[in-house]
Amino acid sequence: MEKSIGAFMIKSPYVGDSGMGLQEALELLLECGVRHLPIVEDGKLTGLVSERDLRACTALPQADKLLVGDIMKRDVYVAKRSTPLKEIINTMQERKLGSTVVVNDSQEVLGIFTVIDALGILSEFLEDESIEDCFIDDYYEPWSLEA
Repeated sequence: MEKSIGAFMIKSPYVGDSGMGLQEALELLLECGVRHLPIVEDGKLTGLVSERDLRACTALPQADKLLVGDIMKRDVYVAKRSTPLKEIINTMQERKLGSTVVVNDSQEVLGIFTVIDALGILSEFLEDESIEDCFIDDYYEPWSLEA
């Protein structure tokens, strides 16, 4: 049976709202020890802001006038709880995404899955003694600058 994202996501993640100030949102991320903050309005996902976004924007001269809603990403990669983990990881890799927000049919946030979570899964995989015959060479193709 294929494993779904629901088994690996961080359930009930911290969320923010678009009316938060940038410094307030950054402090929340730092206090909670997370790097991605789903933004919700009326219980539904409306965007996502990352620690990197907030750090970059708090350095702007007009930062004190900006709200999270002004800088958040609105085109958020979302998935349903039943989406296969492999599909999520492949999409995150192809699109160079740092997170996936897991939502229900009403766009309510159920969880989040980040690159850090994927690294945790990889770490567990590498600790498994049954993979001794598995080599990284099996998973990449060599490249060169020569045509």
